[in-house]
Amino acid sequence: MPETRNSLHQAESRPVDMLPITSENREEVIERLLVPWPDSGKQRARDFIAYAERTGIDLQHLYAACSTEGILIASVMVVIGKGRTGTFYCTPMTDALHVPLLARLIDCACRAIEPARMVLAQVLLETRPSCIHDAYQQAGFQDLATLQYMACRLTGEEPLAENTTPPAISHLPYEENRHREFEATLTATYEATMDCPDLSGLRTPGDILLGHRGHGPFDPSLWSLMHIEKKPVGIQLLNISPGGGEADLAYVGLVPEVRGRGLGQVLMKHGLRLLRDRCVPLVTLAVDMRNTPALALYDTLGFHTTQQRQALIRHDGR
Repeated sequence: MPETRNSLHQAESRPVDMLPITSENREEVIERLLVPWPDSGKQRARDFIAYAERTGIDLQHLYAACSTEGILIASVMVVIGKGRTGTFYCTPMTDALHVPLLARLIDCACRAIEPARMVLAQVLLETRPSCIHDAYQQAGFQDLATLQYMACRLTGEEPLAENTTPPAISHLPYEENRHREFEATLTATYEATMDCPDLSGLRTPGDILLGHRGHGPFDPSLWSLMHIEKKPVGIQLLNISPGGGEADLAYVGLVPEVRGRGLGQVLMKHGLRLLRDRCVPLVTLAVDMRNTPALALYDTLGFHTTQQRQALIRHDGR
């Protein structure tokens, strides 16, 4: 963070300054972020720093605001992922008077990160109205979707055999020489999508695939293209968690001309068989609650809802 102290102001017009992050105050700044967690405090902040070092989480993008007396008021952390997407975390606040301050701090964090590193900022919040939600909106974030998180436990007894699989259908795993075909198919599935449609066109297909690839160990055999008569019509991206105890359905989609023909179930069952064959016990996903066909499909396959979150984004808002 630059050493200059840019003036910010609370709603009450008391001056507040940007606080340069140093090795001496980093622990306190992170402690502010962990307030909602049980047993939060200095030791938990130390544990988080150690965890970040072990797992490769970059703590470079920490931002904080303090009063002119040097009292830390709020902090923001941005975790930059592959694919130039930044995920935001901030100090929980319940006082509406602090919303303008937090909004300015979030905006400063967005502007401080170069476009070469982040073109899309995102945050996941609880679905109920809150001061945090108001602060992100004042900082230029827009509501993207209410996401429904779902999970399915693979017991080995699921009826995953494809009902009728025409010989013309094939599933091809990811290979470097198919990368452009994956990009093109991904782009085609975004057309008239019901799953977070406002994301369409905000990032390049290369950035999107790179972002999905950065979530856990990459297994190219779990990324699939569905072909019908050698023409790509669908794509599925599955990632194994770092611990190997579960998988995440990062993306699944069909091109518009084949939707409504039951091929989503064929594609999903193919992926679930791959996971079952690897003895992965659990698969999770997140879906836009407006995407009723997908919700019905996941329900048919045995997925159940675990939680809901409100997703907000800011695209290159500088």
